[in-house]
Amino acid sequence: PVEIDGAGTGMTITGLGIRLREVFAITGANAQGKTSLLEAILSGEDDHAAGDGREHLVTLPGIARVDATNLDIRGGDVSRFFSSLPPGMGGTVRSATGRGSGSLSMAWRIQEAVRKKRPIIVIDEDCAAINLLVPCYCGTEAVQPLSSLIRKDREWLGDTSIVVAGSSMEMLIARCDRILTLKGHQAEAVSKEQYCRELAVFYRQMSRDLCVLPDPGKDEES
Repeated sequence: PVEIDGAGTGMTITGLGIRLREVFAITGANAQGKTSLLEAILSGEDDHAAGDGREHLVTLPGIARVDATNLDIRGGDVSRFFSSLPPGMGGTVRSATGRGSGSLSMAWRIQEAVRKKRPIIVIDEDCAAINLLVPCYCGTEAVQPLSSLIRKDREWLGDTSIVVAGSSMEMLIARCDRILTLKGHQAEAVSKEQYCRELAVFYRQMSRDLCVLPDPGKDEES
């Protein structure tokens, strides 16, 4: 938590405090308040009426909320995420033209936000292209997900921070600098070490479950 002394008020406010250049994760089960917390961060750009419950929500202007809505792209740079363009797109990865897929459109939004030095990029799993965020079994080598990009080249972000919210983006959450989990609508901090340990246990169990699956090629009676 971050403590801020209010000038002339004698009040000390303790709060979340998103830091420059950090990747921050908000995770937890379904319907625990992840998106609501993102909305609170976004609302911090606006002035608040006294007594509306948001007096201490303050966010730098210029937040970029990126999603996977398809875009008509004209000369968009997606080279950080794509090594080659998918079918239907013209140009090059540094100057792509055409109707972008959800993942390509989201890649362009993220790169534009970094290029314009936006203070915060907000990503909500519910409206994101997951294959652009984490490695997928059916993914292609042409796409470098955000989790891999963060691991390899954090300097590319400059001073821009990223806030992600979701429950199934484990490989991205594991790369984050800080992790906040919501349980019963209560916020708790989780260390990266603890998260990765528990995630490894979860993946090992999944692996064992895969190994005992019946062979679909065999007759059930045999």
